[in-house]
Amino acid sequence: MTLNELMELANDGYPDDQISACWDPVLQDITDYTGDTLATFIVIELKETFDPEQEDLEQRAVALNALNRAIDEIQSVMDSIS
Repeated sequence: MTLNELMELANDGYPDDQISACWDPVLQDITDYTGDTLATFIVIELKETFDPEQEDLEQRAVALNALNRAIDEIQSVMDSIS
């Protein structure tokens, strides 16, 4: 799996194509788009954890682990302010 393919998968699940608005597939880097900080965050997490040497299933597992950690951290903040 390429990084662009991973971003396409993420974009399929995110509303209004906001992942692709944050991702430049040619430069394989984050764009200057600042309209959706959650989409930007997801792009950063996926890019930072991507390893082209990993098999597709392993790469997906790493990406899911990073996003699950983020969910746990957001839930902790929500619990703290509720």
